Amino acid sequence: MKNFFLKNWPWIILLMLALVTRFWNLGSPAEVVFDEVHFGKFVSAYFTGEYYFDIHPPLGKLLIAAFAGFFGFEPGFDFDHIGEVLSKETLFILRFLPALFGSLLVVVIYKLILIFGLSRRAAFFGAFLIIFDNALLIESKFVFTDLFFLVFGFGALALWGRAEQIQSRKKQTLFWILAGIFTGLALSVKWTSLAFLAIIFVATLFGLFRKHRLSDLVLKSTLLILSAALIYISVFAIHFKLLPRPGPGSAFMSRVFQDELVATRDNLIPAARLSFLEKFIELNTVMYKSSAGLTATHPDGSRWYEWPLVKKPVYYWVKTLTPKTATIYLIGNPIIWWLVLLGVVASIFIILFVKKARRRLTTSQVVNLPLIYLFLFGYFLNLLPFIFVKRVAFLYHYLPALIFGILILALLMEKFVLTSFPTPGAFTVLPRGRKIIYASVLIAAVIGLLTFVPISYGLPVAQGYHDLYQKFISFLH
Repeated sequence: MKNFFLKNWPWIILLMLALVTRFWNLGSPAEVVFDEVHFGKFVSAYFTGEYYFDIHPPLGKLLIAAFAGFFGFEPGFDFDHIGEVLSKETLFILRFLPALFGSLLVVVIYKLILIFGLSRRAAFFGAFLIIFDNALLIESKFVFTDLFFLVFGFGALALWGRAEQIQSRKKQTLFWILAGIFTGLALSVKWTSLAFLAIIFVATLFGLFRKHRLSDLVLKSTLLILSAALIYISVFAIHFKLLPRPGPGSAFMSRVFQDELVATRDNLIPAARLSFLEKFIELNTVMYKSSAGLTATHPDGSRWYEWPLVKKPVYYWVKTLTPKTATIYLIGNPIIWWLVLLGVVASIFIILFVKKARRRLTTSQVVNLPLIYLFLFGYFLNLLPFIFVKRVAFLYHYLPALIFGILILALLMEKFVLTSFPTPGAFTVLPRGRKIIYASVLIAAVIGLLTFVPISYGLPVAQGYHDLYQKFISFLH
């Protein structure tokens, strides 16, 4: 046990920090917050069997329902409006799994950075920024599903990277299948996870880690796609099985689909029965059309080009407790988000002027260009859907791109600050100047999070402080 801790202490400490920040005061506020009004209904539907409709695939809701059911959750709550009062115990159960995945994301990013060839200190740096971002913290603390697809998506990327490093053909094939499974899990939460599939294929085609013969590439790609598809289809099979009765989502479906739900409820044999494949295709078609056809607006809605600047924080919850006020806003850590923007710009500059840059750098400082290409590709690919889609979007849609931006920062930190390492895995002492740079960024990230802790956790503050936060939110709008 002692040897295990000595070998793995960086990610163990990071995980403990993540668990503390995500699980502290998890049952508070003991009221429905923002989109918990929707996800609470969806989760409850799996207990009543009443059909619901959502524009996103069902895995995230299924996971929360499965965990909640294991710990005795029973439906009966309306989830009618923001501020609806529920018991702390009930909300703790519903919020547990998102908080756990929010903590696991830290370990996934740490391992991913190591797999991609950077040092343990660079991995610690990247994972640390994940912990101390306010937006990732907030999305981990409530009944939301974004953290599921982030863990599965970046987990798929890590598994693929590991597969590319393995020499054994059997083990490499196994890891490709695992990467496919994780990709399927991510897609079963949100379709935007297709970006991870595209990243894996592009990186493989360009031989980021190794060159593949065409036959091997076709075989492994087929295994990845098939395993992802199998997971995706299986999730919908469970979804239909648990929702046999008419419900609020019935109206979105065809008459035959609705009649089958009614017949099942009344123990009748429907005149026409849809096969699973027909139901699967119909639901996915309706999901796509409904998502593409969204025209609703929101005062906190924002455009993709506003997100890197932390524009348009999103109102989640408010409670007046005279003489204090408690508020929750989705806001990113400005220190981290603005550094990410600088890192992206710097990376583009390095690529555009690489020849000049290489002449000025020492051998140990030459930037890993293929890795910069990969991270920048991941960054912009996750923005791409929101560049062309006009539906309302919010600050949290930036989170996948943000994490790729943090990976870029870790790479730049490695190449321009941490280059004194004698070996990639060492935790040797840095020269004083570089140590100050490294520590300063980490301390600034902590200060950034602490500055917005009250509006991240919904802590009551005096009216004067509340007014200051409101002025800052107004400035960002």
